[in-house]
Amino acid sequence: MLILQPPLIDSLPTAGSPLKTLSNLPKSAIPLAIADIASRSNSLVLVLVEKSQDAQQLVNALHFYLGQEHHLDAEGEADGSVDLPIVHLPDWETLPYDSFSPHEDITSERLKALSQLSDLHRGLLILPIQTLAHRLPPREHLDGQRFVLTTGDTFDLHTERRRLEASGYHAVDTVHEHGEFAVRGAILDVFPMGSQQPLRIELFDTEIESLRAFDPDTQRTITKVDSVTLLPAREIPLTETGITTFRNHWHETFEGNPRDCSIYQDVSSGLAPPGVEYYAP
Repeated sequence: MLILQPPLIDSLPTAGSPLKTLSNLPKSAIPLAIADIASRSNSLVLVLVEKSQDAQQLVNALHFYLGQEHHLDAEGEADGSVDLPIVHLPDWETLPYDSFSPHEDITSERLKALSQLSDLHRGLLILPIQTLAHRLPPREHLDGQRFVLTTGDTFDLHTERRRLEASGYHAVDTVHEHGEFAVRGAILDVFPMGSQQPLRIELFDTEIESLRAFDPDTQRTITKVDSVTLLPAREIPLTETGITTFRNHWHETFEGNPRDCSIYQDVSSGLAPPGVEYYAP
C-alpha cells in the first residue's frame, strides 16, 4: 500500500472541527489522496462522485493505490483478506418514475453493498451523487430475508422454494440471471443476489449433499463451496408491514382513488411492478 510522507492532510477532521479542503489536485492524484486519507482513518470514508462510470474508475484506481490488485478475483472483487474494504453502491441508472426497474445485476450489486455496510466500521463507500436521493430498504428487511445455506443442512425443497419466492426470486426453467431459481427433481439452481455465480444445490432426501457454483452459459458446475448467503432479490420489502407502510404513505402523498393506479393495486397484492423502487416509503 502506498503511503504519502508527509500526508496531504496533517490531521483528519473530527466531529465539530472545522472542515479541511484539498483543492487544485490533478485528476490523476484524486484517487491517491483518497487512499491516503482512508488508510489513516478509523471510520468509514464516504466518497461521492459525479457519474456511475466515475465510481467504477475510482474503485479500480483505489485497488491499485491500496495494494489490493493482487487480491482481486476474475470479477474484480477484493477477497476477504484486505484490511480496507471498498464498497461501491451503484446508481439505479433509471429515470425517476420510469416504468421499469433497475437491471438485476445492478440490484444484486446494491444489495451486496448494503448487506456489507451493516457490519462495516472502516473502509471506503463510493457512490454517485444521485444515489443519495434514493430511499434505502430498512435494515430489518435485509437481515430478515437473508439466510445462509451450508453443506449438511436440512433443506425442505417446498419450504425453501416458498421462501425464495417470498424474497423476490422468480422460478424459471433455466437459471441465467440474478434473482432466478429452478427446480429439477432433487436439484435446485439459484442465482443469489450479491453472488458472482449461480449455485447448484444437490439434495439427498432432505439434506444438502453439495453446493456447487456453475457457469450460467454452459450450465456446468465449476467449483464446490461450503456455504452461501442468500440475500433478498429486491430492495422493496413486500411483507405485510411493508405493504401497509406503502399504502399509508400513498394516501398521504397522492390524491384520487388508489384503485385506479396499477402500482398501488400490485403492491397491495404483494407484487413488485416495474419501477416500484421510486415509490419506496
